[in-house]
Amino acid sequence: MSRDIERSEFRATVVEAVANCGGDSGLAVVFIKLASFHNVNTRYGFDVADRIIEQALIALRKLLREPLQAYRIGGTRFAFVVPNVKYAALLRIGVERALGAVRGPLQVDDHSVRLDAVAGAVMYPDDGESADELLLAAEFALLSAAEEESGIVLHAAQEQQLRQDRWQLETDLKRAMDEDQFTLQYQPQIGLQDFATSGFEALLRWKHPGSGFVSPDIFIPLAERGALINQITDWVMHTALRQTSTLPLPGTRARVSINVSPVTLFDPGFPFAIESAVSLWGGSHDQLAVEVTEGTLIQDIDVSKRVLSTLRDKGVRISIDDFGTGYSSLAYFKQLPVDEIKIDKSFITHLAETDIDRKLVESIVELGHKLDLQVVAEGVEEERALNILREIGCDVAQGFLISPALPAEDLHSWFGEGASTRVH
Repeated sequence: MSRDIERSEFRATVVEAVANCGGDSGLAVVFIKLASFHNVNTRYGFDVADRIIEQALIALRKLLREPLQAYRIGGTRFAFVVPNVKYAALLRIGVERALGAVRGPLQVDDHSVRLDAVAGAVMYPDDGESADELLLAAEFALLSAAEEESGIVLHAAQEQQLRQDRWQLETDLKRAMDEDQFTLQYQPQIGLQDFATSGFEALLRWKHPGSGFVSPDIFIPLAERGALINQITDWVMHTALRQTSTLPLPGTRARVSINVSPVTLFDPGFPFAIESAVSLWGGSHDQLAVEVTEGTLIQDIDVSKRVLSTLRDKGVRISIDDFGTGYSSLAYFKQLPVDEIKIDKSFITHLAETDIDRKLVESIVELGHKLDLQVVAEGVEEERALNILREIGCDVAQGFLISPALPAEDLHSWFGEGASTRVH
């Protein structure tokens, strides 16, 4: 029987089941997919692999028994309907047993094979009131199942909406670059001994035409997954260097910090992208700082060391962002070429209220100075916290007390007013 015919028969089964489902009886639609099956094809060849799929289907049909019927609706996809289901907990037990059957071990010739498999299950009427709605919801549940440790997703209605929203945002994100929907704002950083401006952190903003401002916590992961992050980072570098190139920072051009994701940091072309941006805007490498998180660096110490060394040798400043929230360890500080650590704002928020936060910040400042690193405090919003940071010798601060993030056109007036008048 061809897959198209079997898929059509399964849809007819769902239509009939929905039509016959009355009162409180309920029903479920379950999709199962053999995951990473290309490994099976590579190891055993296509002929044996196809017989393995057939054995998985046979095992599933033996488990279900009459009147339940399992269908093969695609290359490595199975489906079945479970009538009279009202409780998700019981459905999950049944789905777990079904996954156990198709995962094996399955015997084909002299091969004993274990398979990876995931499942998505939805229930009528919660996840759909028609056969087509249930089938679509089951597709979304199956897509989501690969991200779950258990390999099972039940009740897909909310997940389906979230995934649809995510896909729409990914589409809109691609359009945002072409339609100039991105802007940069700059949060000033000041020295805590003389209150002189030491630089700015460039903060990316996306104003969606329909939804307004979208949080970077939402769109940056989408950009990383959709391979747009390098393009966005390149735009940020060029825009930041261009917009800050004429700022009157005494003795040099203004240093601007940009946040860099692990995807970009580990891309072989990243150092060349920096070289291109700096050359184009007639500046020097030391006017650019790259901020990376501890979690990024620890993903691959050797690659991190190689990339950061290349950047630092050119004069780019290296800053560890959100310090204290990840993998703070002297072991990797000894290996990595770093100029600066930024104390996460979670330690600064209650600095004036709790003794433990003060002791932690003092320890971080002391550690940084012993390693010849500049220490920056993020999220400074109260004057009491600012005074404590000065007392314990923190070098630089940024936060709403000093200044909110400013649009590029307001940067010159920032210098005109003077930072010290804002914090005294």
